[in-house]
Amino acid sequence: MLTDCHFHPLDMENSEVKSGTFRGAGASSHPRQWRGLREWCAERGCPLVLGLHPWAVQRDSSVNENLLAELRMFLRDESCRPAAVGEIGLDKLRADNNYQEQIKVFRRQAEWARELGLPVVLHCVKAFADTTAVLKESFCLHNERAAEGRAGLVHGFWGAAEVCRSWQNLGFCISINPKYILKACAASGRAKNPWRDKLAAIAAVLPLERLLLESDAPWGLSEPGEIEKTAACLSEFWPRSGPEIMRTGADNLRRLFSAN
Repeated sequence: MLTDCHFHPLDMENSEVKSGTFRGAGASSHPRQWRGLREWCAERGCPLVLGLHPWAVQRDSSVNENLLAELRMFLRDESCRPAAVGEIGLDKLRADNNYQEQIKVFRRQAEWARELGLPVVLHCVKAFADTTAVLKESFCLHNERAAEGRAGLVHGFWGAAEVCRSWQNLGFCISINPKYILKACAASGRAKNPWRDKLAAIAAVLPLERLLLESDAPWGLSEPGEIEKTAACLSEFWPRSGPEIMRTGADNLRRLFSAN
């Protein structure tokens, strides 16, 4: 069975999601999907990931306060307790004059993750310094989970090897952007393929016990089944077969979301 650490089931309509031929952590990009996602994950026994995405943060702080109040209620509901808070974070490319609000909203959610003893699923675009500053201020990185390498996961990573190493030192697992994994393996002239070179640099600093696999479907790959393709590609960079990499990713996800 496939294990997908990050996808958006309520935005999908394919048969694979409906048939349950894979397990994974369902996430939502918009507050209007929170209630439906809770029901979807509960019905299938999948890990639930809830948070206010930076793209959904409004310029109006009063609107954000209302959204956060609703989120807090869901996060504290013992009848359907999330496995992680996410996807949350900062995105300077989509700031649109709301970046300070992004920081406020992110800080609040990071504080709740610490209080509830939950990992975080991070969306971080051009904002590594600010993201890590918020996590440190909220004491998310000063707890048992971070010390054990279970602070959370960095979703859709495609940064420098040095940044990858920094995330690991802060206690995070890494899910590499699946679109770029496929580009690294599919383009002709591999010796001159910049995607391949970058993936090789990431692989050189990322141990398998910190690697996760995601589809980010339908926004990244079209469906979770394509994870098999990414795992086959990654086998060129780690000394494991595609199926072994998928099993390792599944084990890593279970460990990340396990209770304290």
